[in-house]
Amino acid sequence: PLFLLLTCAAMGGDWRAALPAAASVEILHNFSLIHDDIEDRSDVRRGRTTLWSRWGEALAINAGDTMFTLAFQALARLSETCPADICLQANQILLTTCLELTGGQHLDIANEQANAISLETYWLTVGGKTAALLAACSKLGALIARGSAQQVEAMGDFARNIGLSFQAQDD
Repeated sequence: PLFLLLTCAAMGGDWRAALPAAASVEILHNFSLIHDDIEDRSDVRRGRTTLWSRWGEALAINAGDTMFTLAFQALARLSETCPADICLQANQILLTTCLELTGGQHLDIANEQANAISLETYWLTVGGKTAALLAACSKLGALIARGSAQQVEAMGDFARNIGLSFQAQDD
């Protein structure tokens, strides 16, 4: 969310107008972590017991699905600060990002047991995870600041590269 707000401000927009979108990506990110923990069978995240290991898989899936819905409800509040065309484009960016996140998670799971993967597969995998979410944040911030289509894409590319760099360093 901070990426989104900073991008909006850097592009000359009012960061406060972007708060519904920032809330949306924060909720969406947490939804993805709940499902990731289930899929990876992770008992702990950031030093705390994961939702599924505390309350069971079924309740964690339900909580994640609820958060997915809440993310789009939060995004719908963008209509209070932005015109309809911006809201529609923002919704499309977030939906596309959800598909990218699902694809990245699929590749992550599919290659979990591999001794080695190609560099191309690695970049596709991490590109569909952290990098996709950061790209969406910057695209949304630029869009809400009323940037041109080229500026929105450029800011998305910028953030995607930061996400790829972050993930490569983390890995």
